Amino acid sequence: MRRIYMGKSLGAILMFAMILCVGKTGLSEEKEGSYVEKELYAVDARSTATLKTWISAKGAMPKEPLWNHIAEALGGKGGKRTYVLATSMDNIPLSTTIEFALDPDKKVLYGFAEKDTEKLIHIKNNPKVSLNWHEEFMNDFSKTFCIQIRGIAELFEGDCPEVNEGIKFYPYQYMIWTFIPTRNAPTALMVEPLQKVMAKVINSNMMMIKITIEQVVITDHEFTAKGYAVRQLWRRR
Repeated sequence: MRRIYMGKSLGAILMFAMILCVGKTGLSEEKEGSYVEKELYAVDARSTATLKTWISAKGAMPKEPLWNHIAEALGGKGGKRTYVLATSMDNIPLSTTIEFALDPDKKVLYGFAEKDTEKLIHIKNNPKVSLNWHEEFMNDFSKTFCIQIRGIAELFEGDCPEVNEGIKFYPYQYMIWTFIPTRNAPTALMVEPLQKVMAKVINSNMMMIKITIEQVVITDHEFTAKGYAVRQLWRRR
């Protein structure tokens, strides 16, 4: 009996120590049944192990400053990052790497992919996607910096307003170096011609992926210096 009692006590002590080590979170305490939870995702960061591990709901950053922080982390207007994109079709998941550029005002991501690739077939059948971007951990989890995104993807092709809008935000250097004689950065006078060349390449060979961001979970230990929790949850609605 003593061994059983001591085992339970030790387990309780270890659990309490783990909670103290983990710290607090800024995941908001919104009511169940919001649009994002009910219509977009059956489970989310609040109802799964994320909330159970990050016990406290204190330290949430206000929504607008939080988005500004997220947008800056994603490179700001036209900022390009390489993400791991997760898609699914018929219960078969797929993860691929792809570059997206951000429109921070509309809170959408623009990316381009060759036509008829597997990820595009997935998106056509299931527009719900997830993305991840993070800095390398470097064996120091006290400096963890990662962003998890959930959203709805749309596909566009050809010479349409949506594609032209996406090209405005997507860095024009991509796929362009083969069209200029030097690898030096294009001058301001070259921007518009290069964008036109890029548009022709995209219209003939590629499709644009537009992702409307619905939810972001960001872990950034710099939040603690501002008095906020290290993990924050942002939602469009």
